[in-house]
Amino acid sequence: MLPVGTMLSNGKYRVDKFLSSGGFSITYMATNMFDETVVIKEFFMKNVNQRDDDSTTVCMRDPNNRSVFEEYQHRKRPQSVADVNRFLSDL
Repeated sequence: MLPVGTMLSNGKYRVDKFLSSGGFSITYMATNMFDETVVIKEFFMKNVNQRDDDSTTVCMRDPNNRSVFEEYQHRKRPQSVADVNRFLSDL
């Protein structure tokens, strides 16, 4: 998982809190550059990906899994705003 304080998208977002993880993603609460709270869902396949020593760079556990990663990456779709709002109301 990304460390708290990690800056994403050239400083547009700061990771504030780990929320949850599943087989295909890790979800974080973050703050955007307008000081608004947002939710970021990182596509991260537990059995396919790992982080490099810097704790932020995602790489393949096995280079032969690249095609599996790319196939699933194209299948996943963003959640609706309503789904995100329901998730936040449960926190």
